[in-house]
Amino acid sequence: MAKRTRYYAVVSGKPTGIFNTWEGGAAQATQGIPGADHASFATLELALEWYRQRVPDGARYASPVIHFETSDIVPEAPHQALQTSLDGMASGQHVVFTICHPETNEPFYVGETIDLERREAHYLGSVSRKRKGVCVKIAELLAQGITPVFQVVERVDSKEAALDAKSRLYKLYVQRGLTLYNRTLEHREIHQLYHVPAVPLTAPIGDGPVYLGPHLQPSREHLKRRVKDHLSLKAPGLVSNSQAKEYLALLWAATHADLEALSFYAEATEEGPRLQANLVSGTSIDFDYANAIDRLP
Repeated sequence: MAKRTRYYAVVSGKPTGIFNTWEGGAAQATQGIPGADHASFATLELALEWYRQRVPDGARYASPVIHFETSDIVPEAPHQALQTSLDGMASGQHVVFTICHPETNEPFYVGETIDLERREAHYLGSVSRKRKGVCVKIAELLAQGITPVFQVVERVDSKEAALDAKSRLYKLYVQRGLTLYNRTLEHREIHQLYHVPAVPLTAPIGDGPVYLGPHLQPSREHLKRRVKDHLSLKAPGLVSNSQAKEYLALLWAATHADLEALSFYAEATEEGPRLQANLVSGTSIDFDYANAIDRLP
């Protein structure tokens, strides 16, 4: 198997920039240079992001110089997503899937396979023998009597497209602050660069003006009260008010970009209004709108 290219980002060295070789490239730019700062990554995108995060304010080169021909990087051919049902999926059609906690529907692993049923049986059956990675999380859930859910996210036409989609989803989830148990080097590097720590619900959050889509709100607390008051005043059922539907759709899109909601259903409880999102897939899951508001950028 050919050795995969590593991309070296040099943010402090002579010269700085991005290299695709160590010997004759990044090594000469960093070795013997006081204070040299560099790192290597599995993809050019990750190297560029690390450089962007590390470059000092006022640096001569805010954008890195690429010290190799990017035309040598063959662009990925577009992959057509396959719309066939899972039951009728032919051999060779690749599935990108997540393993989720059934009570929160939050993913803790992203995978790819051509046989999801077999992969699910493998994971659920191997937890007693394996004590690392996602098997540890699955074992914890099974010990509590909770069976994780395997969900198809995307179907593509090749192994390469599946790996690309897997990394794209992994990046999306870590940007949302989720903890995932993928262990490849590329995924660890994505986590290093993009992970946003989840904000505990008990932690004080600096409040002030915040945008919900195009709408400027005085504060998060103000937005929470508006949504709660509207839901409390209405009879249980589908949310039909146009502004409330727009606000809920914007909140959903900001915090659940991987799932599409068709509508929202509200019901009264002793603790206040409870909200559910009705998904395109035909399932319904709880929607904690207050938590979604707290997570707005």
